[in-house]
Amino acid sequence: MTAATDLERVAADARDAGLAWRGAFHATADDAVPLAADGTAAGTVALLGFVGGGQWPHFAAAPEYADGAPDPLDRWSRRVIDALAARHGARALYPMGGPPWLPFQRWARRAESVHPSPLGVLIHPTYGPWHAYRGALAWPARLALAP
Repeated sequence: MTAATDLERVAADARDAGLAWRGAFHATADDAVPLAADGTAAGTVALLGFVGGGQWPHFAAAPEYADGAPDPLDRWSRRVIDALAARHGARALYPMGGPPWLPFQRWARRAESVHPSPLGVLIHPTYGPWHAYRGALAWPARLALAP
């Protein structure tokens, strides 16, 4: 992957899988993106999640929703995002499963136009507080970002 159109394909596949594209950024050492198992640093990170209620029907139709096992949304997110990572040569990262907790709120401010409320909750310009980050994809290359 080397062009913005490649990230556009990832975004389209994410939407088809029931996730919202939440933006992407070029990672720096200050972003605290964990190294890959082979020690490679991330060059590009893309965030995926929910905005408003648009993604809920995808999750509600998934087997995890009604199987009675713990953490159905986290398990669904991992299944869907792991598949996207495998398909697009990325590594999956998650806000759940810590400690250590990954700095998704810091990444969100790099990836899209959100800002913290006085309580620290990130506010989206369209969805207000009704949005969530379910995971991220990281590539070692610095992929071209859309303007």
